[in-house]
Amino acid sequence: MEDKVSTLEELILSVKEESIIFVKGRQFVVSPATESDIARVNSGIILMD
Repeated sequence: MEDKVSTLEELILSVKEESIIFVKGRQFVVSPATESDIARVNSGIILMD
């Protein structure tokens, strides 16, 4: 992903399949969650509009 984004929300919403993001020297694989991902991980942050 080479496009510039101004917020974390823009970055996350711009992920179509899977991307790697770098935050303070750490790498994270980011992809849209499936129902099985949600059941497996069972933790996180919920943001509501």
